[in-house]
Amino acid sequence: MIIRLTNASKDFKGQEILINTRHIISVFQDNLILDDKTVEVVSNIYAVTQQSWVVKETVNEIFKMTQDRTLI
Repeated sequence: MIIRLTNASKDFKGQEILINTRHIISVFQDNLILDDKTVEVVSNIYAVTQQSWVVKETVNEIFKMTQDRTLI
């Protein structure tokens, strides 16, 4: 299943990412410190393809997306 997430990395902030859930190994929350020293809660996703992404959605939101069979 493919899910749509929002990129939170500095260079691609706000752009959408499509990720195949079959490739996800782990997802965990982290704090991203912005240029103005504010902290933004983000999620890091690691895949079997040795790629990783930083996204705005929470771990719980991502989990719900992977469990929602209506998205298939």
